[in-house]
Amino acid sequence: NDMREIYQILTALECTAAELSAQRQPTERQLEPLVAATKAMDKALKANDLEAWAAADERFHAYLVELAGNRQLQATVLNYWDRAHRARMFTLRLRPKPVNSTKEHMQMVERLRAGDAEGAVAVTRAHRARATVELIAIFERYRLQLGKRGVTVETGGPSRHTAVLREADLAPLLLGETSSTALAAAGRLRFTTAAARTLAASLFPATGWWRPSLDDLLA
Repeated sequence: NDMREIYQILTALECTAAELSAQRQPTERQLEPLVAATKAMDKALKANDLEAWAAADERFHAYLVELAGNRQLQATVLNYWDRAHRARMFTLRLRPKPVNSTKEHMQMVERLRAGDAEGAVAVTRAHRARATVELIAIFERYRLQLGKRGVTVETGGPSRHTAVLREADLAPLLLGETSSTALAAAGRLRFTTAAARTLAASLFPATGWWRPSLDDLLA
């Protein structure tokens, strides 16, 4: 429920950003970062490089908010961006291949180029709605709960396979700075079943995850 509410808020905020950006009638130079990010997404997807795709996707959405020229709006988005980013990284390899995002981003750019505020809002809302449905479906399947005191991951079935860790350990785990095996060995990640341990080891190896620039602003 928390993530559903967060994505509802982010959808509303990005729609406002799209409306404001279109009303400003951005120049081709101002739109170039959006176009470049979308091209980078397409290239990464063709190479099956999901980490590079996610980095480019986040650049697109971050710049869209910046383009609106409203610092209070940008600051409000940042209040929710961190948890949304962690959730997206968790679901990155579990969701369907994001083949529609490039097309939807270019549609967004075209509406901004035309100064069509209503059209930009419509495309942004549809884009966010589709992505949210995919993400929430994964959250419901694995029963991922991001709370103030900890994080719980469960899979369905009578055995209730569960992994529990502190919220402070979630970011390093998702970013590949540590692994589920290392956290478990330190007593900071607990499992109810062997299946839960195996799933966590598969989802969370130690690897070189990308670090979004917005993390620096949030620090």
